[in-house]
Amino acid sequence: MKKYQFVLGLLASGLTLVTSCEIDDATSLLTGGQEEKYAIQDKNSGTLSVKEDYKDYVALFEFQDESPEGVESIEFTADGTYHISFDSDVDERDYNASRSSDFSVEVEGQKVVVPMRAVTRSDYPQLRSTGTYTRKDGKYVLMGDYNWEMSDDGTLVITENGSTRRYHATPVARPSISALTDRLCHTWLLQRVLLKLYNDNKLVMTYHLTDEEVREYCVDTFVFTTFGKFKRYAKGENNGNGDWEWKVESDQSLTYWFRYFSDSNPMPVIGTNDLTVYFSNNHLYLTEWCPMLDDNDMKDMKGNPLHFKALLLYQLDVKGN
Repeated sequence: MKKYQFVLGLLASGLTLVTSCEIDDATSLLTGGQEEKYAIQDKNSGTLSVKEDYKDYVALFEFQDESPEGVESIEFTADGTYHISFDSDVDERDYNASRSSDFSVEVEGQKVVVPMRAVTRSDYPQLRSTGTYTRKDGKYVLMGDYNWEMSDDGTLVITENGSTRRYHATPVARPSISALTDRLCHTWLLQRVLLKLYNDNKLVMTYHLTDEEVREYCVDTFVFTTFGKFKRYAKGENNGNGDWEWKVESDQSLTYWFRYFSDSNPMPVIGTNDLTVYFSNNHLYLTEWCPMLDDNDMKDMKGNPLHFKALLLYQLDVKGN
């Protein structure tokens, strides 16, 4: 598990104390040694430009009884991507494979694990469950690993080794959505992560993860769907199937939850937390408060108790613009 040491006085100097999830226009991300400021005080600024050739074919099919290979559902999104949800997201043939270490920093001589709940990556071998699709003869044709065809009525035809199998799924009614939901529900690629660490509401550290650290510790893709699904991917492999819903849509705050695997728990657990959503043209900014995992009985060099919490800012760019 990596450790990072910082000169706290220098890093904390000149920084604005943040006491809520609101990130004002002074928030900056450090890139290549230069400071870029993003005006995200307006939570919904600019316009989103994204290619959506299959917007009329957005659909979700759920399997009630018999299904192929433990499939729970298949969802088709507007950008021509399919997403398969399984009963078990982890490939149990290699269940004991290694996982990514949790990201940690060192403060006052103490190692502090920063959960980064929404983006922390697991290295458990997970089932590949996404790819592209096309429409042919009124059917969804899955490309890549799956030689499957899905009809609009939910009939799934699988052709393998010259034989054909048929299954039936139930089409889920397409929900009516708000303009805000429509803007959120795309495939987003993680670009940057900014960490602000607090001790009893006092800012003690700010740190921008390097590109290498983002690749090592974080998933690379988020998908929010209009059917309330929240999916995370790392290098094309599933890294947490879940759900999302608006907590207070007028505040652009949402709640997510998903199954994931961690160093501290060998069995799948449910991760849940809140995110605040900001838009700026083709950028999506998410802020998340994360409580520390191991700050019990932690003290600084003077014997004062330490009570850490972290504010994470994630920048993602829309895929397909």
